[in-house]
Amino acid sequence: CLSNPCSNPGTQDCVQLVNDYHCNCKAGYMGRHCDAKVNFCANSPCQNGGICTAIQGGHECLCGDGFYGKNCEYSGYACDSNPCQNGGYCRTSEIGDYVCDCPSGLSGVNCEIDSMNECLSNPCNH
Repeated sequence: CLSNPCSNPGTQDCVQLVNDYHCNCKAGYMGRHCDAKVNFCANSPCQNGGICTAIQGGHECLCGDGFYGKNCEYSGYACDSNPCQNGGYCRTSEIGDYVCDCPSGLSGVNCEIDSMNECLSNPCNH
């Protein structure tokens, strides 16, 4: 490591070995000297015609109409199954998944948690 062989921008640090060295790479880089960027779209992770874009340390899929999920693996529209409970409003997120906007006093992914449950403090325990 004294000769600074791991000086590429993708290198995290250099580990000295006996008569050798090893470059630890940052996310998104590979190779002996961390000089090659990983192409996260090389194995075509996006399904159902989704368009892959490589980002720092991973990928994003732009899904076609009617598909959603990290890799466009789900069909239909995210809110079609009415996942939001207790009067929550379902809306499609930027990545094609869904987000529930919960009424006051409710929380959880699907508005399933009554965060104002008066019984949680056990007031009837006399």
